[in-house]
Amino acid sequence: MSRQNPHFRVTIIGTLTGNKNYTPPIVLRVLELWGVNGTPDDYIVEEEELSVTAGLVVEDGDYALEYEWNGQQVRKQVQVIGGRLRAPQNASIER
Repeated sequence: MSRQNPHFRVTIIGTLTGNKNYTPPIVLRVLELWGVNGTPDDYIVEEEELSVTAGLVVEDGDYALEYEWNGQQVRKQVQVIGGRLRAPQNASIER
């Protein structure tokens, strides 16, 4: 985490709600936004993915993904296809 390398990953626990419900570890790829201060001004989650190290198998399908990170509650529609998170077309994002 620095101006020279503003990307980092963090693992949090999320909730997938659909035909079945799961509480998998979610790996967030985060970008630090730097201004003139000595610390980052803000953070942007660029990507969410299911942690492969957890060994949890999530069935393919449509889900509501929920998690909290950096003081924000995130809820969005996702699809799981082959163990990977995908954003469905026409999905709305609530924060």
